[in-house]
Amino acid sequence: MLNPELKLNPKIFDPDVEQKPIRDGYGEALLELGEKNPNVVVLTADLAESTRVHKFAEKWPERFIECGVAEQNMAGIAAGLGISGKIAFISSYATFSPGKNWETIRTTIIYNDANVKIAGHHSGIVTGPDGATHQATEDIAIMRCLPNIRIISPCDAIEAKKATLYSAEVYGPFYLRFVRDKTPVITTEETPFRFGKIEKFWIPRTDANLTRTDTNNTQTEANGDILYKELSYKINGLIYKIKNDLGLGHKENVYKNAFEIELQKEKINYEKEKSIEIIYDGKKVGTYRPDFIIEDKILIEFKTGLNFSPEYKKQIWYYLKSTKYKLGILVNFGNRDVNIYRIVYDKSRDKKSNFREGSRESSHGFADVIIFATGHLLYQALLAAKELEEEGIYTYVCNVHTIKPLDGETILELVSLPSVKGVVTVEDHQITGGLGSAIAEFLVKANISRTDANLTRTNANNDVSRTDANLTRTNANNLPLTNANNTRTNANNDVPRTDANLTRTNANNDVCDSSRNGLRRFVVPPMIFIGLQDTFGESGRPEDLIKKYKMDKEAIKEAVKRLIE
Repeated sequence: MLNPELKLNPKIFDPDVEQKPIRDGYGEALLELGEKNPNVVVLTADLAESTRVHKFAEKWPERFIECGVAEQNMAGIAAGLGISGKIAFISSYATFSPGKNWETIRTTIIYNDANVKIAGHHSGIVTGPDGATHQATEDIAIMRCLPNIRIISPCDAIEAKKATLYSAEVYGPFYLRFVRDKTPVITTEETPFRFGKIEKFWIPRTDANLTRTDTNNTQTEANGDILYKELSYKINGLIYKIKNDLGLGHKENVYKNAFEIELQKEKINYEKEKSIEIIYDGKKVGTYRPDFIIEDKILIEFKTGLNFSPEYKKQIWYYLKSTKYKLGILVNFGNRDVNIYRIVYDKSRDKKSNFREGSRESSHGFADVIIFATGHLLYQALLAAKELEEEGIYTYVCNVHTIKPLDGETILELVSLPSVKGVVTVEDHQITGGLGSAIAEFLVKANISRTDANLTRTNANNDVSRTDANLTRTNANNLPLTNANNTRTNANNDVPRTDANLTRTNANNDVCDSSRNGLRRFVVPPMIFIGLQDTFGESGRPEDLIKKYKMDKEAIKEAVKRLIE
């Protein structure tokens, strides 16, 4: 579902959703900046109207410079202005700027840390009829490799305006990426724009992994519905609200008391710590006192710190078997997250009943796949997510408007969810050097393993700084060091094998515990990159090109299904 906290366009899925060129937001922002700040100057290379700077030029001609078909000159002039107290915006087609004048941008703007904002227009294949020569599909790659540059790729016109306004507030070079044609308006004026932050535009419903646990370990009721669906929604919503408001680390009673307050506010009937009879062969043999009984249907237990053990979950299942109740919800406000487990006992299958532990959901929700999208193709990703959820496949769709610096914290938060089977990246750009490459590079550099405290540790930059004595040691360049008691390396510094007490890897570079206590999976998940696959575009209608080059919702859905299969 659309993330309600972000106040997105409620009509985003309507057939007549509003459409507007992303570049319009840039032009509107320049007008606003012109009013507020007399130091804002605008330059273009014979493309004033196409890049939406013509209205600024009409209103403040003394702060507008028409450089003609001379993108290198435009960059050089802007660099001088940028280091002289002005806030310079340079505007052209992205194939020309930063394409044709890349070296001038590198040397005069970036190297000198000039206060210049580079607006690359007509990016991606949606430039359409203009063809491959005018379709900038490499611009993110050539700008991302430069030091000291910030890159924003807005998803719609409203976000483009906010991004442009923000860039003027921060000293230094920015690259702003815009497309020409009309695209759906995804955000609203109330949608927050937080530079450097990945936003979760589509989130799984909080019950996405409300797992039933019965004989066959199935995940839905016999009729395909979730048991006590609407009431479960409400309960989960209250739990997440408490987590967001109180945070983690409190004592168990704090969360119980807060939950009781929320139940009262929502006028949900409940009983607290009520004794219920445990029946065996028609006779009472004991009592059980859950923390809460909700509407005489759902048993709820709270815990903090360590998670519920398999034995405890099994005991709850037997309590359900011995009482009239069918559903138990276990809530753990742990040290790092809040986890919710559902235990369902199906009395219709009593003769075959045998407890099997089900899955969990976290406060981040449950998801099969994480979709990271940038620019106008975020819309295609949202369409795909909506249709996938109708098929029972749950995803996050994340708006990565800031490509540099990348929000590594959110990436790691999402890919570390136990349920995630892979990542799909979506961009109107070559898959080499763009968003997908940036995320893949980050995950590899992070070098995070699902390991215990005795395995690899990383520093604040997620570089592998050092490991324990019994593990592989690395030098300053993160190359393995050889040691008689440690990992041996070959001439290429590859780690071919480890001693019996060290970590072993399989053909997929999954890290395995040599004692076979369990798989130590390297966190970098399987990834599928949606974008131009090492090819140029061609002339055509934008919608036809998106479909031909497999960047539409159907291609995204196919990628997600490949990962979960």
